[in-house]
Amino acid sequence: MSVKPRPSISWIHEDHSASTPENNPSKRMRSEMNKQYFARLIHNRAKLRVTSRTSALLTGFAMIAMVETQLTKDAVPDWLIVSFCISTTILIAVHLFALLISICILPNLEATKQRALDNVEEGNAPDVHDRDILFEGYVKIAWFCATAAGILLFLVEVTLISWVKFYPYSPQSAFISTWILFPLLFIFCAFAAHFYRKIFIYNAMAISGDLKDLERMANFSSSEILSV
Repeated sequence: MSVKPRPSISWIHEDHSASTPENNPSKRMRSEMNKQYFARLIHNRAKLRVTSRTSALLTGFAMIAMVETQLTKDAVPDWLIVSFCISTTILIAVHLFALLISICILPNLEATKQRALDNVEEGNAPDVHDRDILFEGYVKIAWFCATAAGILLFLVEVTLISWVKFYPYSPQSAFISTWILFPLLFIFCAFAAHFYRKIFIYNAMAISGDLKDLERMANFSSSEILSV
């Protein structure tokens, strides 16, 4: 009785090796895109956490300033009181808007981050899709409201408080606080312009590099397909 040879299982190893990201260009491309999406998700999460803390702090300060400020009747001009009320209201509204965006989006980013980390612990690539970072525009709006616009309004609020508080007793003190504010505003605006310019250049370079990497990987994938 002849013994039949056992069937070869080399195809199993071939298919398994072909399915790995190192040997499959499409999966390798998807893995690289997931890594980029995951990095952007972590960055947006950090920005929202800072935004929520900053907005909550400055909103509380503005509320306390509005409640605790004592106004002397007929000693403070009406236009100064109106300016103080407008500035305080806008300051609180801007920071509450940034805080609202943070509260709504941050849980989604936390859940997506945890899901991606679970995939990494299982030995897979972080499964993060472009739909998970569709809130990036809202994150930028919240970041701008809490930092650039929010801090600028906060400086104006401090100046108006000094006018409302000290103008009836010492107008010179109010003028001195305003003179101190002008160079601070200039420094603040110059730093903000320089910082956001650097961020814009860095993002442009990063996007250009990502596009080149994707193009190189696509060309490599097409060449491998043609060779097969």
